[in-house]
Amino acid sequence: MQEICDRAAGAPGGIAPQDAHRGLLIYRSLQMGPYTDRDGRPLLEGHVRPDERRLGVLFELRPCPYSGARADAQPSRPMNISAMKRVLATLPESFGLFLCLRERYLRGLSRKQLRFVDLWRMGALMTALPRFLAYREADAVLDGELPPYVADAHKFAAGVNGLMMLIAFWEALRGRGGGLPAMSVASLLKEADGLLVGDQEVCAAPPALIAEALRAYVAGTVSFKTAEPRIQTLLPDPDAFFAFASAFLDLKVVLWLLAIMRQGLVNSLLATFKNQQQRGGRGRSAAQAAFQSLTAALVPMSGASSSHPCALPMLDGVRSAILKTGRDKRLDLFHRLARKLISQSGEERTQLLAALRRAAAVLKQTGPVNPVHLDAIRSRWPQVNKAAARRCAAAWGQCVGFEGIALETLGALEANLRVPLGQPPLDAPLPRGIFSSVIGPSCAEALRDAFHLPSPQ
Repeated sequence: MQEICDRAAGAPGGIAPQDAHRGLLIYRSLQMGPYTDRDGRPLLEGHVRPDERRLGVLFELRPCPYSGARADAQPSRPMNISAMKRVLATLPESFGLFLCLRERYLRGLSRKQLRFVDLWRMGALMTALPRFLAYREADAVLDGELPPYVADAHKFAAGVNGLMMLIAFWEALRGRGGGLPAMSVASLLKEADGLLVGDQEVCAAPPALIAEALRAYVAGTVSFKTAEPRIQTLLPDPDAFFAFASAFLDLKVVLWLLAIMRQGLVNSLLATFKNQQQRGGRGRSAAQAAFQSLTAALVPMSGASSSHPCALPMLDGVRSAILKTGRDKRLDLFHRLARKLISQSGEERTQLLAALRRAAAVLKQTGPVNPVHLDAIRSRWPQVNKAAARRCAAAWGQCVGFEGIALETLGALEANLRVPLGQPPLDAPLPRGIFSSVIGPSCAEALRDAFHLPSPQ
């Protein structure tokens, strides 16, 4: 574990080494916003806090002149004109890079018919590339040394990927006949409009450039001359990069699925603890205090979750549809999404699917009753009857079981990311704090706090 902490000290974005989980790749690869290119521009531009930006790098914001949803968001959400000027300057190189990696992806595809999940995976190559270059063991690209055209390929792909991710998830849930848009530039332009508005800014790309990006995804062509990318210099081992890109994409899928499972678990847990019958004012007060403590710890304030790694606003409709289904149907949806969206093959795929099945199965079972948990509940709620206390303790045990399996799953994801990078395997289990950092607040820890139990050492 010391090796992880040592690496964290030099990680892109200035990640502090004192928290061991911040040195893990499953955390660092999601927190690369301040990592900069040779021009000093951060990878995630306006999503990076002003105090994390390099001095002297322009962030010129102007009202957006384009129609549609972006016009409706003015003037409170301007566009970043400085970033767009640089993107326009590197178009031949950045699009050339995308088209080259797209063609290589298609060569490895066994079927001829493109699906939306393929378009999403193509775009994910661009979002994975800066991470691969920064974290590979040999010839790592340091903060401030990323070629600008690679950063700009990441930027335009990230803009399109929100749309492709949304449609890919609906495609996985509904199948090809489920009211999906046509795989054409015109159809996807209409679908993209609402996704061009962010929390603080709107997309600065002119409609013609958005159409070019969509054409690159769908048809593999653009209307301008592209530059031949320096692939051999950039990626001397492209197979390792593609393995890392698949692992990174699966990280996003698995974390999102685990976050939805956790949300269902939170809903069930709060329902179990909410209405425990207590005789006397003191008992009711203790029950209410515990419930309020759990709610405050597990249910984020409005807008507070937007910066979390699992916060994917474009998938809010998918999230809501899953959580509204019954428990058995919900488990079927988890399995379907996992089978259709996990991109790795071989043993890595088998391990991830098995781990997700185990995690989902915990949500269907009654948790084990730990005597320590039962005693803590009876101690704080002395007037609750034994049956009610056991129900609460079983819900507590369910949380512990789910989070244990989730932690094992995160360990598999960490290994899948490290191997293609040439990094050695971990020599210690993952720290428990990583659960809250990449999935959501720990139910087990919130219960310990609410019932005054010390955390296990």
